[in-house]
Amino acid sequence: STPSLEVTIRKGTVSPSTATITWGTEKKLAISPYNCCQKNSSICVDAAGYVWVAGSSNVNENQVRYQIRSYQSAAVGNVEGSWTDRGNLLNQQSTYSTGKVTLVPAKSGSGYVVWAVYTYDGDILSRSHDGTGWTSEETIYSSSSSVLNTNWAPPSAVVDANGVVHA
Repeated sequence: STPSLEVTIRKGTVSPSTATITWGTEKKLAISPYNCCQKNSSICVDAAGYVWVAGSSNVNENQVRYQIRSYQSAAVGNVEGSWTDRGNLLNQQSTYSTGKVTLVPAKSGSGYVVWAVYTYDGDILSRSHDGTGWTSEETIYSSSSSVLNTNWAPPSAVVDANGVVHA
């Protein structure tokens, strides 16, 4: 892909009667301070209706270091307006641009807003956001030797009706 600073976001409206989706205006969200090819972004809508986006970000032009950066829409359901920076997911910067993230909404009333399950240098990790900040990083899988096992696909995650995250 072509290096850029942004990820592209669009909101679609489904018409069940015609089985079509009408797409809104394209929004370019600057997620990386320096050009980055593989942003590996994820998007979800939390229980309150806010849109969340996260993706890889090149944070050091000279040393080429990466983070996974997160953002929340400033208004419910609005992807075309302004966004609130919700911070980095990684405890430390990665030397690989292959970090991938999957965002899933937390159950309403659980004390959390959104969960992030992500890869970093071969490990699979998770955090949750409580509306104020990200919780401590938890390891789901530790490779201890190779990034290749998580290079080609993001981790999968879902939240069931009881609010339990499965990854």
